[in-house]
Amino acid sequence: MARIAASGSSCSTIQVTFDHTDFVAGEKVIGNIPVNGRIHATQLIVSHVFDGGSVNVGDDIIQGHLLSAAENDLTLVETYEVGRGTLFTAQTTAKMYFNGAPTKGDGSVIVYIG
Repeated sequence: MARIAASGSSCSTIQVTFDHTDFVAGEKVIGNIPVNGRIHATQLIVSHVFDGGSVNVGDDIIQGHLLSAAENDLTLVETYEVGRGTLFTAQTTAKMYFNGAPTKGDGSVIVYIG
């Protein structure tokens, strides 16, 4: 899926898959957002439902900065998308933060960077 940034240029992406076993670690790295990287959208895709737990997508400063647990529901097969237009002035590591202890479920996260 190609996305077009406001300037008309294509976005790059960082992405990761996750499943219920990742919840034990508490967090998972998605990838690095470069200096002056603007986030055009963050998608969380639930491929197979989870039987509990929650996920925030963000960074070590604000765990739900890109997509908060209130903006997704892991008990539904669905694609959740948030577009905040956040600009990062320093290189930042995007991460997933897990709460709970589900015994099933998997999905992926894609961050679109312009």
